[in-house]
Amino acid sequence: MIFKDSSSGFSDAGLSIAMQDTGTTRLIVARAAIDNCVLSTVRAASDLGFAVDLVTGAVFSCSATGPDGAVLDRGIVLSVTLAASGADFARHVPADTVVWPAAPP
Repeated sequence: MIFKDSSSGFSDAGLSIAMQDTGTTRLIVARAAIDNCVLSTVRAASDLGFAVDLVTGAVFSCSATGPDGAVLDRGIVLSVTLAASGADFARHVPADTVVWPAAPP
């Protein structure tokens, strides 16, 4: 488990190096705001060649204001962001399929 202080887990947390050093090829992402941190981390992981499992029941979203000033409900933001992340960047998985904590290799 790696904790981070920026929008992407790959920008300053040493995640890429830790994954490469341990031979880890798959990242499980959960428990954060999907429309900010999660999407940044998922896209970066995908760009770096890692496989990504996004635990859909363990992420949340906040409402957002569109370019026309309309406030978008957090459920809509969550649905749209999940759709975008699943298109090319991550495999969506339910929480009950993830083993936690991860078993040692």
